[in-house]
Amino acid sequence: MSAEKKTPAGEPANTQSDRKALQKRAMKTALITMAITLAICLTVIFSVDHYLNKIQYDTGKTLPQADQLQAEEPAMRLPEPIIEEPLDEEELLRRTLEGETELIAGSSNVMNILLLGSDTRAAGKASTGRTDSIIMLSINPDSKRIVMTSFMRDMYVKIPGYESNRINVPYLLGGAPLLEKVIESNFGLPTDRYVTVDFYCFMDIVNIFGGIDQELSAEEIRDMQRIIQEMNELTGDARGTDLLPSSSAGTYHLNGKQALAYARSRYSSGGDSGRTQRQRNVLGQLFEKAKGLNLIQLHELMEMVLPSITTDMTKGEILSLLLKSKTYLSYELVSNRVPADGTGYNTMINEASVISVDFAANRKILADLIYGTQG
Repeated sequence: MSAEKKTPAGEPANTQSDRKALQKRAMKTALITMAITLAICLTVIFSVDHYLNKIQYDTGKTLPQADQLQAEEPAMRLPEPIIEEPLDEEELLRRTLEGETELIAGSSNVMNILLLGSDTRAAGKASTGRTDSIIMLSINPDSKRIVMTSFMRDMYVKIPGYESNRINVPYLLGGAPLLEKVIESNFGLPTDRYVTVDFYCFMDIVNIFGGIDQELSAEEIRDMQRIIQEMNELTGDARGTDLLPSSSAGTYHLNGKQALAYARSRYSSGGDSGRTQRQRNVLGQLFEKAKGLNLIQLHELMEMVLPSITTDMTKGEILSLLLKSKTYLSYELVSNRVPADGTGYNTMINEASVISVDFAANRKILADLIYGTQG
């Protein structure tokens, strides 16, 4: 029997050959794995960038000049008063025109995002028109809560660089940057970023989520039918499209147009206070539905909604929010309104019905609720 051929190191030649083959296969497998991983990463990056590029980014942050004031602004004509007894007008003006308020001191971990619903009637032009809804979304990782604060549109506030007016006027004069300044100077609440959507974007969002179930009063239904008819004219839908099937109170499943009518209704119980509550009701339901969003719905949501959004967030900030969204969706959602009960009063200024505000009281409530632990 002949002796087995040895390598210089004393190892059988076939064993060394097998080892080299294994090393080559391992290297090939590693290279293929790296290539696949890189391809997946690039696909994700390009996909995310594809969606983020649909958003309208506002990088200006410039305030308008005082001589741009539109004196004929019609926002001073509003319907009935809503809250209790009026303050003396002289005292109201003194409070409103006092110096700028210091910002609320709180945790730097809190992110305040101003959500604005523009009443523009032109699709995709949320930067025009007045703010039909003003909601501050305050995300606090320390208390694990998200506070949703509605600002009532009839509040009489200081507007830096302009005469005092209702809080829904600044957006028309100087866009979101001026409205941010108004909220900071009147309530001391710092605004980190803003997001603006229009009527059409709101309807798309509700439809993608499959609609919402909402209990309605007969009074709310009557006002909603009026708004639905108005939207039919704007969208070119036939008269009578999407009208609710009954005028009787009850729980109804609402599509996007119907949910918009519900959120905009203010000629029913509660006036503007009731309207802000209805807006929070809709957002609360969408918040819950977002927890079960599937990939197809997510794709539809981003394709349809993102082009109608205007924001001063960067792509990096939006991506960070998306990555943390699962965590944020587990937070407690708290509903709030400014002015709080007992801190706002109806009065007349320049022959218009407005809400005077106890700013100090509301600043304290905002500080406790958003930055503290008060329930």
